[in-house]
Amino acid sequence: MIKNKLFILLPSKSPSGPIKGAYAMANGLVNKYDISIYYLKEGKGVNSFLDPKIKEIQLSEKSLGLFDKILKYRKIIKIQKPFISFSICFSADFLNFFCGDLTRSISSIRGNLPLNYYYDYGLLGYLLAIFHLNILRKFDLVFSMSSSMKSQIKKLSGIETKVISNFIDEKPLEKYRKTKKVIDNKFNIAFLGSLSKRKQPLLLLDIYKHINNKNMYLNYLGEGPLKNKLLRKIKQHNLVDNVFVYGFIKTPYEIISKCDLLILPSLSEGISRAMLEALFLGLNCIVFDVDSNSEIANQCSNLYVVKSKDHLISQIKEIMKKKSKNKKSIDSLNFLPEEYRQDFCIKKLIQNFNSLENDITI
Repeated sequence: MIKNKLFILLPSKSPSGPIKGAYAMANGLVNKYDISIYYLKEGKGVNSFLDPKIKEIQLSEKSLGLFDKILKYRKIIKIQKPFISFSICFSADFLNFFCGDLTRSISSIRGNLPLNYYYDYGLLGYLLAIFHLNILRKFDLVFSMSSSMKSQIKKLSGIETKVISNFIDEKPLEKYRKTKKVIDNKFNIAFLGSLSKRKQPLLLLDIYKHINNKNMYLNYLGEGPLKNKLLRKIKQHNLVDNVFVYGFIKTPYEIISKCDLLILPSLSEGISRAMLEALFLGLNCIVFDVDSNSEIANQCSNLYVVKSKDHLISQIKEIMKKKSKNKKSIDSLNFLPEEYRQDFCIKKLIQNFNSLENDITI
């Protein structure tokens, strides 16, 4: 049986959430489609399992500018005739915009673009977000990750998106989830993400002023512009024995799986991959009441949504109290709701692809 070809166009081979999301999608679809992943730039590499049947191609030759990459990608599409060209993130969407006459162009919006771009580029970011959304009006299909994101995109661009949640590649994490968790007196909190203004990593240091517990430890996993400031504040507050800054770790799950709680105090978030991974590994999670977080919390009793720093502190205390009452060794659980499971989301993707094919055939 000859499979339809599916191209996935990505900005680079970098260890970011959207790229890992593309890998989870590719792995889930590889038995249905002949998949090739194209990168516009080189990157540090993604430490995620990628099925060997998936082909990887770089469009990032030094001599090629953006216009040359567009021509090269169009030429490849003309020759190979993929069923779909699926792009993720601005640069990939921009290139894919010029290929809609050759194949079916699809994109997936991964977050609150106006806020995300604002924190990256300032006021200019709002204009960039509107431009990004409006080029997607020419696409055959656009996915959003939640009802709130769907409404925002509709309001800003008029695009009627299809909702499919963010999801993770579950197979590589399974070995960490199956390990036993031993209840002890230590309470380990994890922060996983970029050390940037939007993610608010410094906020977590303030909780030590209000939670008087020497057995509480904070583990930062990530790099970013606030790293040096974070390290200075740790020393200033004499927290070097309780706060650990690991930097970027390709495979952080050995550390995360031994923690009790993941906290993500982001000011803007699509559907956090770190949160989904932590729930899959059996951790409680606390997030701020932004974007789609409340939608997920309605389906997951181990995900707590807070509205302020005081609310965050009280929620941490409550979770710590629950742990102190349970002194038994327990198996790691999976708290991920069905709607955010890989198999569930892959089935919805295939249904949408089939509908698109039928609509065009008719």
